[in-house]
Amino acid sequence: MSTNVLYGIGQPRFYIKAPSILFAYSAVAITSNSCEFTVVANPNMLANLDASRILVSRIVSGVTAGNVITTGNIISFADNSDTEKWVYIDSWTHGTPATITDIKDFQIDLPMCQILLNEPEPDFIVRKLYGGAIDIYKRGFYHNWILDYSGYATAQILNMIRPLYTIVYKDFIFYPRNDNTNISFIADITNKLSLSQLSFNQGHKGLSINLIGTRRLPEVNLTPAALTLPDGFGYEPFGASDSNPFGDTI
Repeated sequence: MSTNVLYGIGQPRFYIKAPSILFAYSAVAITSNSCEFTVVANPNMLANLDASRILVSRIVSGVTAGNVITTGNIISFADNSDTEKWVYIDSWTHGTPATITDIKDFQIDLPMCQILLNEPEPDFIVRKLYGGAIDIYKRGFYHNWILDYSGYATAQILNMIRPLYTIVYKDFIFYPRNDNTNISFIADITNKLSLSQLSFNQGHKGLSINLIGTRRLPEVNLTPAALTLPDGFGYEPFGASDSNPFGDTI
């Protein structure tokens, strides 16, 4: 894990450790559609489980017929009837599983926000000495983050961030850019949730997710973490190249 400053072009990601909820199912069967599976459960089991444990963004683990571990994220579910309960995932990482082995942690990949702001906050002890000099003892830094969705946020975004706003989970892993998982922070929320609804139920305004790093760090690491980006977007090694420079070469 690295704690470099923001660098990358991907979406914000949260990873939250959570207990398994597979115990709730008496059987699991894979359907012919690779992005769906059904569960045998009691009436309204999925809706009740979502209300108490949250289903969306959970990681589903399975094993393929070739004994390869594969995973996917839950994006929705449907309690169609007592015998038809569908769980839909985004995709499988290594092919369709023959069996489901677990459903537990959350991986939340949010859409790009309007602004992703990093504000490292110093933790100083300041003492004014008798002679008038100020003595500053630097103890470290806490990384604050603001994910600004105040212009527009869909109901899907609100559903995805539910695990952040419960008392059950804390100290989650925050990846500012999911294409650069070298950079991550242990963080938690700090702000109240402010929302206003747009006309005709077309979304929400005012959403801002404020985070604070819950681990004090010894420095603000301004060195960019390794990542390959297309040529022509700044300084080398920040994206430009000698053959196609859009800025000076470092």
